[in-house]
Amino acid sequence: MRGTRTNGRARILAVAAVAAGLLSGLVGCSSDGKGNGSTPKGLALTPTTPVGTGPLDSLVWNLGAGEPASLDPRVTWDLASGNTVLANLCDNLMRQTQDGDYEPGIAESVATPDPTTYVYAIRQGVKFSDGTSLTAEDVAFSLKRQSRSYWSVFFQNVKSIDVTGDYEVTVSMSKPDVVFGEVMSTPAGAVMQQRYTQAQGKAVGTPTSGLMCTGPYTLDNWAPGDSITLKANPDYWDKDLLPQVGSIKFTFVRNPSTVTNGLNTGAIDGTWNPPIEGLSQLQRSTEGTLYANTGIMGTALLMSSFDGALGDVRIRQALQKSVDYDGIISAIMKGAASSAPALTSSVTWGYAKEAYQQAADDLPPATQDLAAAKKLVEEAGAPSQAIVIAYDAGDDSAASVLASVQDSAKQAGLDVELRPMPTSTYLTLYYDEKVREGVDMFLVTSSFEVPDPLELYYQMLSPGPYNFTGYENPDFNDPINEAVGVSDPDERARLVISAQQSAAEQVQLWLTIYNPYQLLFLNDRVTGAPVWSFGSLFYPWAATLGSPG
Repeated sequence: MRGTRTNGRARILAVAAVAAGLLSGLVGCSSDGKGNGSTPKGLALTPTTPVGTGPLDSLVWNLGAGEPASLDPRVTWDLASGNTVLANLCDNLMRQTQDGDYEPGIAESVATPDPTTYVYAIRQGVKFSDGTSLTAEDVAFSLKRQSRSYWSVFFQNVKSIDVTGDYEVTVSMSKPDVVFGEVMSTPAGAVMQQRYTQAQGKAVGTPTSGLMCTGPYTLDNWAPGDSITLKANPDYWDKDLLPQVGSIKFTFVRNPSTVTNGLNTGAIDGTWNPPIEGLSQLQRSTEGTLYANTGIMGTALLMSSFDGALGDVRIRQALQKSVDYDGIISAIMKGAASSAPALTSSVTWGYAKEAYQQAADDLPPATQDLAAAKKLVEEAGAPSQAIVIAYDAGDDSAASVLASVQDSAKQAGLDVELRPMPTSTYLTLYYDEKVREGVDMFLVTSSFEVPDPLELYYQMLSPGPYNFTGYENPDFNDPINEAVGVSDPDERARLVISAQQSAAEQVQLWLTIYNPYQLLFLNDRVTGAPVWSFGSLFYPWAATLGSPG
C-alpha cells in the first residue's frame, strides 16, 4: 500500500492518447463463455476520455440509479448515485488511480512497520470547505465512525484507531488484514470534519444538513426529488485536480426514454450506463459520443435461502446450466456485456492476472446446456416448490433478464416464480430477514470496491453481509480467511482461486448471469470523464472534466 504522488491530469492525458480514435460504435457482442467476451463490433474498449483543457460554467449529469438516500459516507453503499456524488465532495485516506493502482490521498504516505499496523502520515495544509484545517483528530474520528457503518465488515479486524502524532494516525489490527489497507481508497476511508459531523448528528449527509469535507467540490444545493448541485472549490489542496467546471447539477431521471432524449438533445451532458434501450440512438447521436469499457460490476442471482427449492446442489447446478447467457447478452443487453463464470471481472484482477485468467478459464463455462440441466433435475427430482426470484420492479432490464431465466428453467423442468418488489422494499432484502422470507434468490448488480477479488469474497464469508443462507463451506471459508492476511500477491491469488473454484462448483453464493460493460455518454462539449467504474465511484472524477479546448 505504498505509492508516490503523480500528476492526475497528465496521467489521464497519457491514457487517453493511447485510446484516442478507437471508438466507432456499439452493436452486437459474442462471448466464448469463459469471461472473455469479445468487444462489441467496431469498438475498442477505452478506460477514459480525452482530458479536458478548457473551463465550463456548468453541466448536467444524470444519476441513472436515482436519488441518493444520503451522502453520508457511512451509508453510501449504493452503486452509482451516492458514491458518484460523494467522490467529489469527500477525500479518502488513499486514492485508486486511473490504472487500477493506489496512491496517497488525505494520507500523504502509509507505513506498515509490522503486519498488524498501518501508520498514516496525514497531509498538512488541507482545509475543509469552511476554511478550517484538517487534523489527525478528524481522520481518527472518521475512521472510528466508519467502523460502525455499512462498511464495518472491513473493520472487523481493527483493534484500535489512535492519533499518534500531530499529523499521524495509527490503526492497529488484531490480525494481518490486507483488505483493510485497500479499502481506505473507498468511502470506508472517507474523511469528514468531526465538529460539523457531530453537530449535525443523524441529519448529516441529508438535504437539510449536507456535510463538511475537503474535496474539489462542495454541496451547493439539494432539492429533494429534483437535483443535487455541487460548486467548485477553488481552494482545493490538490492543485493537479483543480476543477474546471464551475457547477455540476446531478439529476435523478430513471425513465429510459426521458434519459435518452435528454442526452440526444443536450439537456443532459453526461451519464454512466445510459439506458440499454437507447443505445442505438445514442450511437447515432450528433450531440455526443458513446464510450465503453470493461466494468467492475457483476449481475448475478444471490442465494437467499436453501430451505426451499435450492437446498439440493444439483438443482442449483441445473438452474445455472439452463440459463441462456448468450441470448440475454445479445437480445437484452444489446451486446454491452460479457458472460462470465465468476462474479469478479478481469478489471478486479489487480495482481496475478495470468493466474486469475487461467482460473476463469478452468471454471465451468457460462454457456447454456439444457441437456445437462435436464439430467440433473431428473437425478435430483424436480422440487415440489417453485424457485422464487425477487427483483426491483423499477428495473425494466431485470424483468427482461429474469423472464429469460424463467423460460429456460422451464425447459429444464424447473418452475421459477418471479417476484417484483418496489425499489424501496427490494433494497431491504440486503438486511431484513423478514423481507427475504419465501425468497430463494434475488437479482443484483454488484460493484467491487477495489481491484482485488478477495474484497468481494471476503464479504461472502459466513457470517457476512452477502452470505444470506448461512451456508458454511470450509473449502471456501478457510482459504479466504487465510488470504486476508497474505501480502504476497501470488500466494493470495492461489488461495482466492481455490475458494472461487469451490464456490462455483457448489453454486453456493451466487449464479452469475453476465458482467456488464461500463458505458458512458458525453456531450461533445464535455470531456475528461473516466469510463471505468472505479474512477466513477471513488476518484474525484468531476475535477478532471472540462471542455475539449
